[in-house]
Amino acid sequence: MNLEIYVHHHYLLFQELVLFLWYGRPRLQCRLADPPSLGHRYGLTILRELDQITVSQCRVGGAVDTLVSLNRVAITLDRMGEVEQALPVMLGMAGYLATIFEGLTDAQMQTLLKAEYGGLNEAYAETYALTGNSRWLRIAEKIYDHRVLDPLAGEQDKLAGLHANTQIPKLIGLARIYELGGGEKDHVAARFFRDVVARHHSYVIGGNSEAEHFGPPDQLSKAITERTCEHCNSYNMLKLTRHQYGWAPDAALFDFYERIHLNHVLASQNPDSGMFAYFMPLSAGAKRTWSTPHDSFWCCVGSGLESHAKHGDSIYWHDDAALYVNLFIASALDWEGAKLSLSGDYPFSDTVTIEVNAPMDRALALRLPEWSNAPRIRVNGETVRFQKRGGYAWLARKWRAGDRVELVLPMALAVEPMADDPGIVAFTHGPVVLAGDLGPDTDPWESLPPALVGASPREAVAPVDAAAHHFRLNEAKPQAVELLPFFNRYDRRTAVYFPSFTPARWEQESAAFIADQRAQQALKKRTVDQIDIGEQQPERDHDFALNHADLQSWAGKSGRLLPWGRGNFIEFTLAVRPGPMVLRALYWGEEVNKDFVILGGGQAAMDVTTTNTRQGKFEARFYHKVFEEEIGRVRGHFGPLSKLLFLTNTFDTILSSSILIRTLRHCGSRPDRKGLRQRWRGRLRPRPSVRQGLLRLPALLLHGQWPHQGGVCRGADRHRQHASWRGLRGPGA
Repeated sequence: MNLEIYVHHHYLLFQELVLFLWYGRPRLQCRLADPPSLGHRYGLTILRELDQITVSQCRVGGAVDTLVSLNRVAITLDRMGEVEQALPVMLGMAGYLATIFEGLTDAQMQTLLKAEYGGLNEAYAETYALTGNSRWLRIAEKIYDHRVLDPLAGEQDKLAGLHANTQIPKLIGLARIYELGGGEKDHVAARFFRDVVARHHSYVIGGNSEAEHFGPPDQLSKAITERTCEHCNSYNMLKLTRHQYGWAPDAALFDFYERIHLNHVLASQNPDSGMFAYFMPLSAGAKRTWSTPHDSFWCCVGSGLESHAKHGDSIYWHDDAALYVNLFIASALDWEGAKLSLSGDYPFSDTVTIEVNAPMDRALALRLPEWSNAPRIRVNGETVRFQKRGGYAWLARKWRAGDRVELVLPMALAVEPMADDPGIVAFTHGPVVLAGDLGPDTDPWESLPPALVGASPREAVAPVDAAAHHFRLNEAKPQAVELLPFFNRYDRRTAVYFPSFTPARWEQESAAFIADQRAQQALKKRTVDQIDIGEQQPERDHDFALNHADLQSWAGKSGRLLPWGRGNFIEFTLAVRPGPMVLRALYWGEEVNKDFVILGGGQAAMDVTTTNTRQGKFEARFYHKVFEEEIGRVRGHFGPLSKLLFLTNTFDTILSSSILIRTLRHCGSRPDRKGLRQRWRGRLRPRPSVRQGLLRLPALLLHGQWPHQGGVCRGADRHRQHASWRGLRGPGA
């Protein structure tokens, strides 16, 4: 029983529940039960057969995640909206699923927890906090993924290859359980996870993940792509950071919070259209892909809506001694007798003004960002000395109505190198991440990625208007580049990271650098379709099917491991163009003498035996006669692999271990727009052989036969206008 279909009704259920509870009656066409039984009705709708199937076979990630979202809506309406009908709904849903969980063994529970289930443990922890019923806390504690959480509790980073946003909510849940009386291991796991992700798995804008997955720590230089920084991840990292700050105030936590808030959250919604971005692309020449009002309601639309309703939830904090100001957002505070107003044009001004509008005995604690080297404070126009405590300026006095505090935070340009390749750098000015402006997103981008040539990256930057965060890279190759704030480049192509060279190194390596970049661009332009096997959304978008293939990872990339056995297979559907195909397989080099069969339309196309170098790296192999005729809608069959590219006209390589499938047009043929409607169904299965075992195949590519010279398609220039990226219906594709 596959219940993932219900995730497509996520928004419908969400909207109907909110409207029903808020207005007291349904506003959509479907009729719902009366409020006391509504929760049970939804539980039956979403999970009707969950308790009638074998746990090892169920795929309920979408359904459970939907239930979690509805549960959170009901909790919020009960707490903030004081809607009486909300609590019965929430308890009805919670009780239905809890009864199922209580009947599962720990082994069955661990199988179930392999799915992406959102903040299920947090939802039950919040239900316990709301009701005081210990049953809900026991359920929250039972939702514990030992495979992921035990290493974190032991302060071990084993995140490489894991789907990032499947993990973050688990730690938010542990943080809440700890606050409600959980054990020290919950505290350690949540704290260690947040710290290691922020310090070793995050890009300059504060976001994390490439193609939704974590890679090895401090190894991001090869993962600067168009699919970096899923917004949901940043949304949840801000939640987790709030929990950690509540345990022990530390200004550094809000340096990180501000980095994400200014440079990712504000970048994620287009102010003109109101649409949202799923990924935040950081590669040179990339543009943001926006949602649509009706056809692209992604998870990141939901978290995006919430993020832009939460700008005010972390500006002010307090303890018994002080009122903390952590974010410099224009706002007014009226709380327990304290009345303040905060104003200024931050971050486009270095001065933040706080006016006291009522007497107050509490100290004011103003965050001093690490990026500001010489902050100053004026009280009623006079510069004052201040005590520093934990990254805060501590101002203790009896405040009177009319007192005025000015915090001046001088901003300086900084260079942030990649940990694994210091020659790749990004630039910040104060709290603002800068990006090279490469032109309107409506124009094709065919230039080389900007490269810096000079004695040092810092010397390559010249100010134009520092107050507006405007600088220029005068010595960039192939031409000078304007640096501007990244977050508000909504309709522009950008570059965030820049390779840097000394003049001597540029002279030696420029030819190879240019050739490599041209080859990557040629491959990208010819791509029509792509699937990453081992990733939830791409598999769903491409009708992925299998009978047995475990999720695995190699070198920090996700994929699937298909064991030898009669009838084992994986398969999927891809968009293709007419024309002869060529298969390119990217193998893990240690896989030698493994046999499998590639089929199309159920017919054997090629017997394959791996011949690799036995080295622990990825190696490419080409098969030029897999398909010799034009392909329409064909169902094929493939065996053990983790990354697949389906191409029609390139010999270029992509090194990655999650299955990536791309379809590309033939260089020498006229573009056929109707060809995009065609589909190819691929299958791979093991071939009976004396060489039994497991095959790890990190990538297969199908592409067309075309004149080849030096890895670049001859004649590509005259067809370049037709070779733009063609994706599938979802951002994860």
